[in-house]
Amino acid sequence: MQVREPTDQLTGVAETLMITLYARAIETRRPDPILSDAKAVEIAERLDYDFAKYEKGWGSQLGCVLRVRTYDQIVQNFLETYPSAVIVNLGAGMCTRLSRIDNGEVHWYEVDFPEVIALRRKFFQENSRYQFIAQSILDFTWMDAIQRQPLKGTSGSVCHRLQRER
Repeated sequence: MQVREPTDQLTGVAETLMITLYARAIETRRPDPILSDAKAVEIAERLDYDFAKYEKGWGSQLGCVLRVRTYDQIVQNFLETYPSAVIVNLGAGMCTRLSRIDNGEVHWYEVDFPEVIALRRKFFQENSRYQFIAQSILDFTWMDAIQRQPLKGTSGSVCHRLQRER
């Protein structure tokens, strides 16, 4: 029996990564998927998490998958022009985009809360082109780790979850 990875450390905004992970995993299991993401299926199966609360949200699931496919295409188009560019994925969650569009030259950074990056490290290996930054995207010192140009930032669905300070 395989030990499942605990997820109780993910609360609030950090837990929302489960929504898009679930959406990609469910879509991949369909007979004719809009998006195929075997890594999302692998991760979802290894997590100790109750995804049942998302089962009735088919509209949200479809929206997530369409957004992911659109972002994949945007980043692929950018990499056609700048193949060795830097991509910074803000609020990375369990995003698997690099596994779908890696061209062998891009330098990729995943930025997210420390608890999310700790979970990512159980499923992904860092290397010279693929690195994790464990801090809030609102702590702009993450930019100090990124030296190369040209650069494209992506944020998936995290921006609408941010709250303004009052």
